[in-house]
Amino acid sequence: MFRYLVSRVLQAVVVVIGVATVVFFLERLMPGDPGRLMLGPRLGPVQWAIYDHQNGFDKPLPVQYFDFLANLLHGKIAFTPPGFADSIDPIEGVQVDLDLATLVQGPMINSLILTGFSTLLVVAITVPIALYEAARRRRRGAHLANIASMTLYSIPPFLLGTLLILALATDLDWLNLNAPDWSNGEVLADPSALILPVLTLAIGTVALFSRYLRAATMEELTKEYITTARAKGASRSRVSLRHALPNASLPIITLLGTRLPQIFGAQLVVEVLFGYPGLGTTLWSAANNHDFYTMLGVILIGGVLTTLGSLIADIVYAAVDPRIRYVKVRT
Repeated sequence: MFRYLVSRVLQAVVVVIGVATVVFFLERLMPGDPGRLMLGPRLGPVQWAIYDHQNGFDKPLPVQYFDFLANLLHGKIAFTPPGFADSIDPIEGVQVDLDLATLVQGPMINSLILTGFSTLLVVAITVPIALYEAARRRRRGAHLANIASMTLYSIPPFLLGTLLILALATDLDWLNLNAPDWSNGEVLADPSALILPVLTLAIGTVALFSRYLRAATMEELTKEYITTARAKGASRSRVSLRHALPNASLPIITLLGTRLPQIFGAQLVVEVLFGYPGLGTTLWSAANNHDFYTMLGVILIGGVLTTLGSLIADIVYAAVDPRIRYVKVRT
């Protein structure tokens, strides 16, 4: 077990370094002069050249690469060197710093909050639906539940979110139609405003999770230990919850590990639709404003989150299933 965990952590570190390397070359492939991209057209070629020199963009590429990794360790993807403000006049009003902490403490935390709430709702809905469909797979109710979940899964997130706004906020008047005040990034200050984004993300994911859990549960219910439990007089609910569900939940652990990459998939659309101040909205705004460094920072954080999600899923999978072991393949 320990060797397996060490192996997965080392693999994750290698992947993160690979993501950082890709971001480095994307930065170097951006069109135009780096100084102009950071300082904007308000300053001239002299100031751009000073910025490029003090940031080391005129150094050999290997030196730039190791400087880039060193800056990342300090939480910077673009920065202002010491004394830079004294060498450029005027400098007022020019934003030339990109501290990754500003993306982590604000947008990333908000995106994780949205992901966490929607995932909890998905699990709470998926487990009873999947168990019902597996235990009564030949009943009309199970077929109707399966059809309904797949229908909801086929609806695009932006359309599903719009329908929920029209239904819950306009027609039924259950929720406030006015946009919440998220200007300061405090998404928990107005919990009711999270209902629609969470529902939009959860409804589209329930069908996927229930499909996997239903198939795994049906397979477990046909095994001998389930037959033995029933022969000993265990009730149907006890057999499903205490025996079948723990073993059938292994595929769900893998799916839960893929929830973090969805921040840049369906969740991006949901965040933009509801004006939610997360990584998706930040990436969208940066793309519209041609803020390349913010885009690279979000991409880097996204790569780290994806790797972290996969690592956590593997660790939990190994803890739940003792058959998972690290085996060195000899050739």
